Amino acid sequence: LTHENRHLYLRDDIKFLHLDDYRLIDWYGKPPEEVLARLKELGVDYYLKIRNERNHPILEDLGIDKLLQDHFELVYERGENLLYRLKRE
Repeated sequence: LTHENRHLYLRDDIKFLHLDDYRLIDWYGKPPEEVLARLKELGVDYYLKIRNERNHPILEDLGIDKLLQDHFELVYERGENLLYRLKRE
């Protein structure tokens, strides 16, 4: 899952789900647990947070900050880019 618009330039063997993806739109504004369930249904294991996504409305609509805090762990950091992995529960 990412808000990175340049994902088409990255490795072909990594599948990206964009925050604007049509499969997520119906989950905007839903409780974090429902969003998390949807992300799991879609096979999301990681979240790539990029530096220029601060304060974007979609992040608030999906409750990304709460999801990251409660259900993801930071696994890699490069500058302001952060890679989180879904915690195994």
